[in-house]
Amino acid sequence: MPLNFGKWHSNGENNCEALILVKTFITFFSIIVLVSSASAQTAMDAVDSSGCPPPKQGIDGPLIPPFSEVAMWLSGDGKNLAFEVGSLDGGGTLNLTTQDTNWIIVHGGLPGEQLAAVSELTRCPYDPDLLALTAAMFVDTTNSGSSNVYVVNLFIYRISTGESHLITPKTLGQYGPEHMTLRRWLSSSHYGNDTLIIGFSGFTGEYVPETESLIKTGYLPYYKTVLGTSIDESHSIYLVDSLTSQDGTFIDSTKIEFPRLISEAGNASFSPDNKLFALEIAPITGYSEVWIYDVSNPSKPIDTINFQNLYCTYSLWGVYPVFITDSTLAVSMHHDGDESSPLWEITIDGRIVRQLTFLPEYPSGVANEPALQSSFHLTSHPNPFSQSSTITFSCAEPGVGEVTIVNLLGAEVARLFSGELGAGEHSFQWDASGAAAGVYECVVRAGGQVQRVKIVCGPK
Repeated sequence: MPLNFGKWHSNGENNCEALILVKTFITFFSIIVLVSSASAQTAMDAVDSSGCPPPKQGIDGPLIPPFSEVAMWLSGDGKNLAFEVGSLDGGGTLNLTTQDTNWIIVHGGLPGEQLAAVSELTRCPYDPDLLALTAAMFVDTTNSGSSNVYVVNLFIYRISTGESHLITPKTLGQYGPEHMTLRRWLSSSHYGNDTLIIGFSGFTGEYVPETESLIKTGYLPYYKTVLGTSIDESHSIYLVDSLTSQDGTFIDSTKIEFPRLISEAGNASFSPDNKLFALEIAPITGYSEVWIYDVSNPSKPIDTINFQNLYCTYSLWGVYPVFITDSTLAVSMHHDGDESSPLWEITIDGRIVRQLTFLPEYPSGVANEPALQSSFHLTSHPNPFSQSSTITFSCAEPGVGEVTIVNLLGAEVARLFSGELGAGEHSFQWDASGAAAGVYECVVRAGGQVQRVKIVCGPK
């Protein structure tokens, strides 16, 4: 039986009232506007990039900021930028005019559902207020009061109101499949007749949610990875890795040439006028760069942007360049030691325009506190776990401190300690037997500083 998409295909009436309610409900997710574009420019210009050192190293490599925001795509009307926050497994939309941010929260009405992550934000080809996404969640399939089954579901989301609609094909399971990917929303779609390309069980398929028709179209091509497509889908950039002489990075059917050896090419984006494309490049040595190409002549880049040399910044989670005008890009970058890797708008020749996003404000205010020194060695073991995990850290000096567990939305779910901490090593156990399966963070505050570690609580 076809789904009722009356709300999905709304005419926009009463959206203002709904938006006010949504914004009120998720106030603590909003992005703080701290500086103007002029002051952001001054701050970045003040960096002396001569001899800029590599980022500080941790046990597993460069220290990545706990909050790393990466752009995904620009809406068809150029008003909103969709992005994901890698460390929080969350996503949101940024109004490029007001710089207001709405965090995406979806509800499927499944028994005991616990949202774990949203990803694969995909723009609608005909309505800039709609997007499709996949959401990982835990559900209670046995009515036992324990949400212990991991599933992935497909949703349509309206940006202006925060409404979400579950559209997972019922043939993939009553509660959703364990694995599913969203490839794209076909440009031939229109109101009442949508086609989404999804991946499931090793196949790709065309899915029409209005009629719940799902047709297998072939096996997932493991050797071909799409790096980016133009808004009108007239161009695409893809990577071929088939262990043959035909390997390489292509725009449509033309091979893209690189002036020097690279490790790999990553995310790609086209300018709204389809004249330029930006390509994330991982060099053999050094850190991520962005190369700008002319669509009509991909034989060599017309400009290269090296973040370390230009601004003394890095993009350790990924640059994810996305054109937001014909001459500017949204990129993710941070200074060494920053607690967040926000989005910035830069020109195609590497000049800073403005900072787009700012450190999320959480109720406890911990996001604005400086990080603990590496000597604290905050760890969680075992991790992942199902019943309990032991939090261990060291304090160089005695003082007041606290240890809390927060969920992905920043809300406190457990307080393990609050009081005086002596110098030396401390251990606290979190009994998670009553907690829902999902991703959490342990937050340790001591001496006016804060450190976080992500912990994963599995099914009981």
